Amino acid sequence: MAPRMNVEVDADDRYWALVPRAFLDGAYGEAAGWVEGTLARYLSVRPEADAEERAAMRSILERAVRELLPDAAFGLLFLPLAAPTAALVHVEIGAPGTGSEDLVASLLDGVPLGRAPEIETVDVPAIGRGVSARFISGQAEPGAAAVAGIGYLISGERCAVRVTSAPMTTTMVGLIDQPLRHVIETLRVGV
Repeated sequence: MAPRMNVEVDADDRYWALVPRAFLDGAYGEAAGWVEGTLARYLSVRPEADAEERAAMRSILERAVRELLPDAAFGLLFLPLAAPTAALVHVEIGAPGTGSEDLVASLLDGVPLGRAPEIETVDVPAIGRGVSARFISGQAEPGAAAVAGIGYLISGERCAVRVTSAPMTTTMVGLIDQPLRHVIETLRVGV
């Protein structure tokens, strides 16, 4: 999905960090500043963090900047615990009706599934109607933890918004599910 317009969201910054698209456009100095600022915010909650924990969180933040999808309008980094763990969510904006022929297929976009996804219909008043999916990938290594994900595709008169997570554990899907629902409810077309 290519960005078509500005979409805004309200995300509780106790749990979320906005990953701006500007980082994709080569603003590496800005990215370094974002990493330092977000790390400082994390350390304000975890002042006792040792050097290993600080390095782990710095690595998570730097990876979030690098892994933001090229078509993303922005990303959201979920920071659920006072520990170096996080989940990246990509927000893409497309033309109205994008994916309207089969929302589930458009949302999952060829992800190999280990079992049928959990699908729900969603209504986001400021954007439109769509679906959410929680799923487990069929590509886990034998003996390895299952790789899972969560996503939304909402389409309305002005735009379509696709929100997809980076691969994560099933535990992280459980942690991010409700906070992400709250964020999705705040999506709106910006000015």
